[in-house]
Amino acid sequence: MLTGDQLHAARILARLDPEQLADQAGLTGAAVVALEQAGGAVIPESITANAVRRALEKAGVVFLSEGGRGVLLSTAGIPDEGMRPEALNAENDD
Repeated sequence: MLTGDQLHAARILARLDPEQLADQAGLTGAAVVALEQAGGAVIPESITANAVRRALEKAGVVFLSEGGRGVLLSTAGIPDEGMRPEALNAENDD
């Protein structure tokens, strides 16, 4: 099951605008917006919906169905960016 609200939340988590997601899914921005406009309704499985889902999953989004509908952003594969410059000092200088 996939809802328009899940797709919208997933796109926001992935920090993509509709056009960016559409490019990654091989679709138009209007197609992405149309899917999101389904709101809480379940989106029927289709080539378009599957393409958007695959693009979001490639961006690190995990779709949840157990215990309700939701999404999360996987931290697996996200590179460690190290310490922020303002946190660097003589005590932690290697």
